[in-house]
Amino acid sequence: MDEWRKTNWYKRIRVIEKRGGHIEMGSGGYINPGSHLRAIEANIIIGDDVRISFDVFMITNAWSAMDEGMSKDSAKDIIIGDNCEICQGAKIRGGVTIGNYALVAMGSVVLDDVPPFHMVAGVPAQDKGLRRDHKEILRRIGKESL
Repeated sequence: MDEWRKTNWYKRIRVIEKRGGHIEMGSGGYINPGSHLRAIEANIIIGDDVRISFDVFMITNAWSAMDEGMSKDSAKDIIIGDNCEICQGAKIRGGVTIGNYALVAMGSVVLDDVPPFHMVAGVPAQDKGLRRDHKEILRRIGKESL
């Protein structure tokens, strides 16, 4: 494994905030500059070989000291499976799980879980079905079907 990526991936992110939570990233992936990862009262867990583009925003909790109506109990983990692609400008809220090999399109606002091998797009993000390249991915990983 590339030791630089293993130890220094977090230095390339514009904002990383860990208050009561932690951020964990597997090997082989990358996070482009300008992304914001905020683990507030919950965790952000990113699998292996995940590609995160520019200006992606992830927050486990929208609560802040200014929001009197929200509680810290609303914080939920963000879990991103292996080999996912998160395109530029995507936003992912707490409580979302993104399955292995999923793709989040540019500018999408992800409020619900994304099944493995699926693509989501839009505001709010809607499931657009299986990725166009899902057969090629399955062949590459040695599976015949989902």
